[in-house]
Amino acid sequence: MLEVVHVLYHNKSLIIGNFRYINIDPGLLLLNGISPFEVTERGKVIIPRKLTLRIGNKKRTFRGFFISEDDYAVQRFLLRHGVIKSMEIKRIISDSLVFTHKEPYLVEWHGRTYAFEKELNNGILFGWDRRDGFIYPAVAGWIERRPKNYFYLHRIDASKNIAHFRFVPDPKSIPQTVISTLSRGFAFNSLRMDERMDIVPFPPFETRYALRLYPPSAVLRTRDEPLPVEFNEPFIIKTFLPVSNGVRIIEPSPGVVRAFVKNINGNVYAPSYFNPHWESDYKELWKSTAGYVLLCKPERFFESV
Repeated sequence: MLEVVHVLYHNKSLIIGNFRYINIDPGLLLLNGISPFEVTERGKVIIPRKLTLRIGNKKRTFRGFFISEDDYAVQRFLLRHGVIKSMEIKRIISDSLVFTHKEPYLVEWHGRTYAFEKELNNGILFGWDRRDGFIYPAVAGWIERRPKNYFYLHRIDASKNIAHFRFVPDPKSIPQTVISTLSRGFAFNSLRMDERMDIVPFPPFETRYALRLYPPSAVLRTRDEPLPVEFNEPFIIKTFLPVSNGVRIIEPSPGVVRAFVKNINGNVYAPSYFNPHWESDYKELWKSTAGYVLLCKPERFFESV
């Protein structure tokens, strides 16, 4: 599932939105070259706030944040429509405004409106086909969004550890089997540097397990449970690898996942490590996965022992 901006209200100069996880059609992203709208503001946490506004003759209450390229537009909007003390306006703008120089691309999906970013140079969607207790990779994406620059994972040469991608003229040429797999759940990456995701891994990895994750709401509200013996050794954490064979799924409870993620530092799981920021880090990890993380060892490690 993707975390996207759910649009509660919009006009020509601003959007009021909040966060929502949705299972949107992957073909819609491929066809339009769009990605989830990035809600970051110079490293600060954007705070959805309760806002009571007078729109026309009606009062409406929202819990959200603003997206705009002009803080004065937000200020004028709140002065005109806000049922709020004027001294609160600057605080709302400081805490709950995302500045953007891109016009958000609005998409209607199942009766709701969502904000996306458009005209990306590149993007990749990845997910997993789950069969008989194992998962198998599926990938599709685009580069520069020109004809013949769309691609998908065609096959993997296990003997040479090489992933073969096939380029096609448009998104509609991507096999329906790939789209169907992604439709069951996928993650998006703009091909930026991500130490936990590899399209062409080097060095090659031996992938031991695929650990099923749970939404942050389920993990944060439960209690730690004892870790099974599989987690007594360190692992490299990957959100995606083009593995040639299926990866065996381990599916512990949310309490075990909670205990596990407390020992993750970046892309490394170490049983002796404790991450004091595990709650926020887990939320970011969840957003970058398609429901699983891979527990890996570099293959050269095994060659040396």
